[in-house]
Amino acid sequence: MDRAKGNDKILKPDTLDFILEYTKDAPERQLQDAEAMDSKMMHVLAFASVVLGLAGISGGNAQSSGITVGILGIALAAYVIVAASAFYHLRIIRFRRSLQADVLWSQYWQDDVQDIKHSLVDDIWKAYEHNKAIMRNKSKTISLALIAASVQVVSIGVFVMVSEA
Repeated sequence: MDRAKGNDKILKPDTLDFILEYTKDAPERQLQDAEAMDSKMMHVLAFASVVLGLAGISGGNAQSSGITVGILGIALAAYVIVAASAFYHLRIIRFRRSLQADVLWSQYWQDDVQDIKHSLVDDIWKAYEHNKAIMRNKSKTISLALIAASVQVVSIGVFVMVSEA
C-alpha cells in the first residue's frame, strides 16, 4: 500500500485501480452531454424563431389594438429571453478534461505507477467538479429557454385567436 500524495490515507492499489477504471471517462462523457444540451438549445432557439415568424405571417391582417399589441409584446419578450438564454448557453466555455498523454510524459515519467494513478484520479475528480458546475448552468438556461418558448407559443396562440375574432 502507498500513501496518496498530500493525503494521510493509505490507498489500496486495487481500490485505486477500480476508481481510476470507473471514472476515467467521466469528463469525456460530461463533454458529450454538454454537446447534446447545446444541440437541444439550438432546437429550442430555432423553434422559437419559427413560432415568431408564424405570428408575423398569420397576424398580418390583424387589427392593431391594445390587446394584440400587448400579446405580441409578451411573445417578443419571451423570444428575447430564449435568444439571450441561447447566447449565454452557447458561449465558449472551457471544459476541463483529465490529464493527457503529453502531460503524463513530461511531468510523471519518473514517478511510481501508483503515484501516477493517484494523480490521474485526482485530476479526473477536479475536472468532473469543474464541469459539473458548467452542466448545472447549461441545464438552467435550457429550462429558462423552454419556459420562455412555452410562454411565446401560448402568446402567439392567443394572438391568432384574438386577431381572427
